[in-house]
Amino acid sequence: MAAPKIGGVILDIGGTLVYTIDAILDAMGKAFAASGVPVPPPAEFIKSLGKGNAEIIMGALPAEIAKDMAVYEKIYSNFEGIFPSQVIGKLSGIDGVRVTLEKLRAYGYRLAITTAFNAKETEAIMGRVDWGPEFFDAVLTYDDVKEMRPSPEIVSLAAARIGKPASECVCVGDTVNDVLAARAAGAYVVSVLTGPQDEDTLRHAKPDAVIPDVTYLPAVLRNFRRATC
Repeated sequence: MAAPKIGGVILDIGGTLVYTIDAILDAMGKAFAASGVPVPPPAEFIKSLGKGNAEIIMGALPAEIAKDMAVYEKIYSNFEGIFPSQVIGKLSGIDGVRVTLEKLRAYGYRLAITTAFNAKETEAIMGRVDWGPEFFDAVLTYDDVKEMRPSPEIVSLAAARIGKPASECVCVGDTVNDVLAARAAGAYVVSVLTGPQDEDTLRHAKPDAVIPDVTYLPAVLRNFRRATC
């Protein structure tokens, strides 16, 4: 089978370019505790990663509490006051990201960021690493869309912003929701193992490839095939 034409690479931030799960879980735990709500186990937060922080909070709330919007709004307000300002020091970049981005640019790919963090959070995260928005032709955050993953909206918008059809783009992310959004948009998708979801969980979602981390991406793209994992 001939290799597909790939012109764009659409990258997630959390768990893909930056280790963020510890910071997210810390901030979520503090927000719940400050609101007088028992802190759910990590798995309750992790299941909604990629959807946005508001959705992560709602998804982690017990059913009897989730109906109380005042409680939800209190938790979310506390979270916004905690993340990223009080936990930014817990963030760390994944080794080799800058060199990888330089390679992808040198190979001629158009690059975009799509993230469930809002614009303020994204700016703060980029301030902690050795790469920034200058590497990307488009940066899209939670603030730019009506629906986050698994909706394809943010992927489709990113493809349009970089001037490539989704069918000529590869999305790179660390969650099942990243895979579902890419598939729904008609894009290819590569999963990385630097997030909190394990390899079996990601492979079950049927990405085109699974790689240890994003530094493997340039080599994978040079020999890319649909559903190679």
